[in-house]
Amino acid sequence: MGALSVLMAQGEPLLQRTVSAAAVEQLRPIAERFRYALVASSAGEGMMEVSLIHWSRRPLLRVVS
Repeated sequence: MGALSVLMAQGEPLLQRTVSAAAVEQLRPIAERFRYALVASSAGEGMMEVSLIHWSRRPLLRVVS
């Protein structure tokens, strides 16, 4: 989990890992701190597939007139 924290601090746009269910709960506040959305789904045997997506600081759609 330490490696994920370092990658989030560096601003990686997308991180995908398989971690334990307990690790997901530990990652949630860290992800929020570094402006990441956390999406998790069950991978069986108490493991979770986790995707961390960095929130864009720029608008995704710009209206030009």
